Amino acid sequence: MLVKRRGFLLLDSLVSFVISILIIATLAITIGQERQTINHWESRVSAHKVMLLHLKGKSIPHIMIIGGNKYQFSQNETGLKVMGQDGKSFEVKK
Repeated sequence: MLVKRRGFLLLDSLVSFVISILIIATLAITIGQERQTINHWESRVSAHKVMLLHLKGKSIPHIMIIGGNKYQFSQNETGLKVMGQDGKSFEVKK
């Protein structure tokens, strides 16, 4: 037989609310980390695209804008280098 206890419904609701908040916070943190990973890979792919374009043709400017980000290409005797707008550099050695 069920016995009604006073305050049980309030406690149950609070526990459900805390669990929901924890799930939402975990999802927000996870999505933020995944967004950073995707942005890193996107900038890496764009930097490699700039390198390939410069290897393919000579009349390409050294500063290019791809997807709203600025990339600067440089080449020396040791390899190719692309500096991203966020300060990250991507290098390929010969």
